[in-house]
Formats: sequence, C-alpha cells, structure tokens
Amino acid sequence: MFKRLSVVPGLLMISLGLAGCGDSGEDGNLEGISTLDTTAGDDVGTSEGSTGDGDMGTTADTSTGDGDTTTTTDGTTTTDGGTTTDGGTTTGGDPIDNLPPSDQPPGNLSPSEVPMFVSFGWDDNAYSGLEGSGGTGGMHWSTEMVKSRTNPAGSGQSATYDGAPVTMSYYFTGTYIGAWQSESPTYVKRSWRAAYDEGHEIGNHTYSHPHGSAYSVAQWTPELSDTLDWLTKPHDPNEIDFEPDDTKGIGVPLAEIYGFRTPYLEYNDNTLTVQEELGFLYDCSIEEGWQPEQDGTNYNWPFTLDNGSPGHDVLVSWDLKEPITPHPGLWELPVHPVIVPPDAACAQYGIPTGLRAKLKALVSWFDEGSGKITGFDYNLWVSFGLTKEEFVATLSYTLDQRLAGNRAPFMFGTHTDYYSSKYTAPMNSTAQERREAMEAFLDYALSKPEVRVVSNKQILDWVRQPVAL
Repeated sequence: MFKRLSVVPGLLMISLGLAGCGDSGEDGNLEGISTLDTTAGDDVGTSEGSTGDGDMGTTADTSTGDGDTTTTTDGTTTTDGGTTTDGGTTTGGDPIDNLPPSDQPPGNLSPSEVPMFVSFGWDDNAYSGLEGSGGTGGMHWSTEMVKSRTNPAGSGQSATYDGAPVTMSYYFTGTYIGAWQSESPTYVKRSWRAAYDEGHEIGNHTYSHPHGSAYSVAQWTPELSDTLDWLTKPHDPNEIDFEPDDTKGIGVPLAEIYGFRTPYLEYNDNTLTVQEELGFLYDCSIEEGWQPEQDGTNYNWPFTLDNGSPGHDVLVSWDLKEPITPHPGLWELPVHPVIVPPDAACAQYGIPTGLRAKLKALVSWFDEGSGKITGFDYNLWVSFGLTKEEFVATLSYTLDQRLAGNRAPFMFGTHTDYYSSKYTAPMNSTAQERREAMEAFLDYALSKPEVRVVSNKQILDWVRQPVAL
C-alpha cells in the first residue's frame, strides 16, 4: 500500500561539476553494449543490443478484486467478478497492490476493451525556454505543446480519460534548481512550477544524475531525498531572475510526488529499497521487452515488484545486473523498446526502405530482425542519429504494433533538453526539427480513437482500478 514518508533534507551537493548531466541519456544496459562519447562534456552512456537468450515466461493475473458491489463515478455498478451493469468491466473493490508481470491487460479485460495509453516521461529538464533565459524550446515548449491538445472524446467516461487534457510526467534532476548549472535556477524553477500548475505529474530523477549502479543505500538516499527537498520547498513567483533564493523551490506537496527514474537506467536493489523507504509509489527504470518472444505487440503491462521483473532477469542472465529482491507494493512502469519499421512497412510511414540496414551499418549490435531500440529519445536522436522523418516513423510504427496487439502502455522516455536551442550536441536534426517530430507523433497518436495521452501516474491509476472503454 502506498504511503508517503516525511523527508529529512539531505546535505545539498552543489559543486559537482555536472554541467553535462542535462545532456545525458538513458542508454540502457543490454547485451552487445557499445560505448558512445557523443560530445565533449556529455556523459558517456551505453547502448543496448538485443542479443542473448533470456526467454522469460509471464504469468497473467486474473484477479478482479474482492467482488464487493461498488458504484463508480459514472453511475455504473460493479458486482461480484467486476462486471458492470452497463456491460463494461472493472476490477471492483480496492485498488490493486500486487500484480504479477503479464502481457495481458489487468482486470480480465480484453485488449479491445482497454485504452491505448501513451505517455511522455521527461527527464533532467535543465533549460527553461522562458523569455529572458537566453534560450527557446526546452521545458516551456513541452508544456505549450499540449495546451491546445485533448484526448479523443470516447464516450465521455472520466475513468478512461475520455476527452481529458493531454498530460505528461516530468522527472526532475534537483541540481538544476539547487545550483547554477545550465542557467539561472530562478528560470528553471518557474518552468518546473508551470508544469505542475498546468496539471502535469512531477517526479524525481535524483539530485546529481549519478552513475549509480554500484551505489549503497547511504549513497542513493540523499540523491532522492535532496531532490524531494528542493521540489517541496515553497515557490516564490517573484524570485529575482538572476539572484536565486536557496530557500525556495517549486512548492509541490510531497504527497503528490509518486514516481522515480534513475539516470542512465542504472539501478540496483538499493535503488528500489530507498524508493520504498521514501514512500514512492512506482519506479520506471527497468527495461522490459528484450525477450526474443516479445515483438512490440505483447510487451508486459505495469506490475508490482512483489514478483520480480522478467526483463531484469534477462539482464542478470547476461551478467549486466545483479539480482533484485522482492519489493512488495512498489510498482514498475517499465521501459520498452521501440521498433524500427521493417522494409515492408517503410512506405506506409513515409520513409525509404532500408532503415534497419542503415542502422545496422551504423551500430553493429543492432538486430535487424527485431528492430528494437531502447525506448528513449536519446537512443533515437543521439545513439542512432535518426532524422525527423525516421523518428516519427519509428514511434508511429511502434504505436501501431501496440494497437494491433495487447495495448501495453507506450511509455516513451524523453528529455526536454534535446528540444532546446541551447542543446548543442551533434545530431542529424535541428532542435526545431526535433520539436516538430515530437508534435507530429503526438498528433498521430491522438488521431487514434483508442489512444489516451496521459501521465504515468494516470496510467497507473487506471491499471490499479481498470475500467473498460
């Protein structure tokens, strides 16, 4: 059961020389890794391949609650087994707190009954993009992008976010408001606070963006607690532009911070232990979907770590991770690979044939057969150097595989920094082209009547108490 503990402010780690952490990506840890140094000052990440065996079975959870009669907010009534009087299906009873990994939707729902969730989880967020900050794009662009966009109307049911505003998740790296790194912390605070005020989810991405795969509990704790401290300090909208006030943050209530993602997807069992101790509801750092039998139509839905993680076990079998222990009640919203379109589908998505062969020539461990790349913009823009058109095609094809399959949530990892005029790492695209690509994919997703673009927390709320479309 989720509960939020109070935070004891940690010692702020201010002089860390981490100006490049806003340039870093979540590059993963899979078999066939290849180190890429993208630019001077950038962090060096690792790139994933899809080799190795690691067949992992999944178990379906057929529980639909305790069978109690429950009246929902739209007036329907659930009874024993979770069937509603209007023909829909819900779990009934209390929210689910223990759900094993499964490629089947929760609540005994069929894929055709469930929303096709899409989320954007923005990490780091160093550049505000606000007037006076010296740059454009970044945070301000990301929140402005969705202001005029809403989800498909559906039947008007609130439990499935029909017609609801598009919302996103932001995982903030605390050093950008705790110290002068990318620009004046005052501007960064304003842009972060604006995201909160506009209804987006606020999450935690550590304080100093460390490589923490070998960190102890004592090392992980301040990374999370210091950022919680900065996120919850009171916000002052009148803070002086270039005189940041260390007593001010962005004023988010502690009880409203639910999720955490670790930098570079580098985590260990201690990372999860600290999340439990600090009262987080979910983690979104573990990669799932590299199992060879999973092809983008049958990825695992979110699950609790009571029962382990098949994707993590694959990494253990490849000697890339250490085993993790059970973490009852801590949810995992996994990182799934995106799928590069095969030749037979390229024309449908507006690109020339041969993209998989092109990427294989660029990155030797890329598997042309599966077309899988870690589901982060870093991997597409930086590691594989996709163009605007290739980026949109890859995300659109990936979404369509989900829609043709089990509709596991498409939770895409992103970085607002890459869409800022201040971001200068070499890519095969401009910041403007990258912004246009994200907006093009968002519009493509919203053109699908089954799609709901919401925050990761909203996805998890639905998974815990599923309701049919």
